[in-house]
Amino acid sequence: MVAFAHGVVGWSAPIVVKYAVIVTASLTALLLVYEYGVRRTRVTGSLFGMRGAPPSTSTR
Repeated sequence: MVAFAHGVVGWSAPIVVKYAVIVTASLTALLLVYEYGVRRTRVTGSLFGMRGAPPSTSTR
């Protein structure tokens, strides 16, 4: 994210546009890392304190 922001700072755009691009890209990157790097793997989920999947409650 810092490398991305470093690239955006060099743009010749208004500061509001730079800020919006950096915030949007950072939020998107963080959500993608969380979704595919933390939530979907059991090891990283347990490292971050997430509980495992609840046991199935199928009744026959």
